[in-house]
Amino acid sequence: MCTVAISSSPVFSPSPRSIFCKSSPESSSSPSSPFRCRLPKPPPAAFFGVFDGHGGPKAAEFASENLQKNIQNEVEKRGENEIEIVEAIKQGYLTTDSEFLKQEQRGGACCVTAIITSGNLVVSNAGDCRAVVSRGGAAEALTSDHRPSRPDEKQRIESLPEFEFLIMASDGLWEKVSNQEAVDLARPFCTSTDKHEVISACKKLVELSVSRGSHDDTSVMIIQLGRFC
Repeated sequence: MCTVAISSSPVFSPSPRSIFCKSSPESSSSPSSPFRCRLPKPPPAAFFGVFDGHGGPKAAEFASENLQKNIQNEVEKRGENEIEIVEAIKQGYLTTDSEFLKQEQRGGACCVTAIITSGNLVVSNAGDCRAVVSRGGAAEALTSDHRPSRPDEKQRIESLPEFEFLIMASDGLWEKVSNQEAVDLARPFCTSTDKHEVISACKKLVELSVSRGSHDDTSVMIIQLGRFC
């Protein structure tokens, strides 16, 4: 299952993002794989993702290398209105899953991705990786975790005004740190234009998770959305 959320905003150009990763000693064979690249068409656009491997690194590595390409192929075929881009992303996920199964490799992966293109912020996830945005300092989840206990997995569409920054992370963070705690910790760092400050925020979020007993591998990415406007 892939859930997609679209937000509209005047977006003009790709901007820096910051990442910090921690691999657990107990699960060093399946680290989360942060990934970002620029989409070739239509310019300008950007693709960001966090990929969390389960049962080994192969699925996360495969997704980080192929998901953007498969989504872009679908977007080029279908166009970029809201309905078509949602379907393009879902098909991109399905195509990547199908291609990985043909590799006859063991393991799986959860992921969360964000695409900024043609005035839209498009956030999608599979599994329990999550994207949380700061709206005037209030944390708002743009994705819903796919867990067996969840009663439904409906698509949500959010409006972008007042969005400040986006936190994308694997479940190694979210199992120990709430959405609001993450935003509250990161927000003072995200007012700076210094990339090192935002990296420090990523690192502190990982450290907070570890201090609360997390033994999972963890990746955290922060995107300063105001830099795109």
